[in-house]
Amino acid sequence: MRLALLSDIHGNLIALEAVLADVERAAVDRIVCLGDVAATGTQPRDCLQRVEALGCPVVMGNTDERFAHPDQKSDDTTESDDEEWQRFLEIDAWCRAQIGKDEQRFAQSFQPTVALQLGDGLTFLGYHGSPRSNREIIRLSTDDETLTELLEGASASVMAGGHTHRVMLRKLGGSLLVNPGSVGMPYEQFADGTLRHPPYAEWAIVSVNAGQINVDFRRTAIDRAAIIAAAFDRGMPHAEWWAKEWRV
Repeated sequence: MRLALLSDIHGNLIALEAVLADVERAAVDRIVCLGDVAATGTQPRDCLQRVEALGCPVVMGNTDERFAHPDQKSDDTTESDDEEWQRFLEIDAWCRAQIGKDEQRFAQSFQPTVALQLGDGLTFLGYHGSPRSNREIIRLSTDDETLTELLEGASASVMAGGHTHRVMLRKLGGSLLVNPGSVGMPYEQFADGTLRHPPYAEWAIVSVNAGQINVDFRRTAIDRAAIIAAAFDRGMPHAEWWAKEWRV
């Protein structure tokens, strides 16, 4: 079994298409999407349509709930005086306005978790933040006691989530925990606290052979200039501000 893990696409169709071309070349057996398909990006509707066409299981990310249930108040859309946060909320409101009824119904089909058999008696559990909440955060630095609480009795040979946009591989007991990083919005953080989106998309392949699990983290080259151009071409609000972290 070769399982491709994609997460945190965030409306970036350019990055998604580049990754899917690499996925096809990698000859995987299945794809699982770990959520956050459409929000905060230039092509939200296109990404939902593209992921639906894959026919793969999709986990409900925290931002996906805004598309599946736009009339419900989300913890992610609470009022704040922070100017940057307001810009993100306005971008996401614009993203939601791009979504039609068909895409909304597709988002409503996303599941809190996805369980699969990997073969050789090994199992897989996919989630977004943690198995119990798509807003909880699991990091490489999370201590074992806290991590055990976050997993809350969930068990699988491989447990995979996204949400942090950071690649991770660690063990807890008999489980291997994986975060494939972000397809559409990976980032590098510098010592002064500034961020930059690098010129690649992140994803991973989990493979099982003769009872052995291997995790292969992948980086796919992307066209940052095309991503920036899409923000302006599509009329995304705050495009100049949004694009600054994509520039070298």
